Amino acid sequence: GFTFGSTWSNWAGIRQETARADMLFIPSVGPGYDDLKIRPWNRVNVRDRESGHYYARSWSAATAASPDYVSITSFNEWHEGTQIEPSAPHTGFPDFGAR
Repeated sequence: GFTFGSTWSNWAGIRQETARADMLFIPSVGPGYDDLKIRPWNRVNVRDRESGHYYARSWSAATAASPDYVSITSFNEWHEGTQIEPSAPHTGFPDFGAR
């Protein structure tokens, strides 16, 4: 993961600690991440979407840790590859013709 708290293998232990402290445990899942088109130096943080399998595995890891809630990290930022809404290719806009 990007951080200790976002690393799936740490979630069971984090859950135990939050339960002991009477705190909520809210892991965050996401569909993947790839911002190389705008941050070409950031390869270490790329998470391939794997045709939806990365997202499914993140949900499995989250639910296996018995969370109180699960957040979804997706701001539908196409430039970071975090979008989860359906899409279709579109190459032009009728109201913004060639100038």
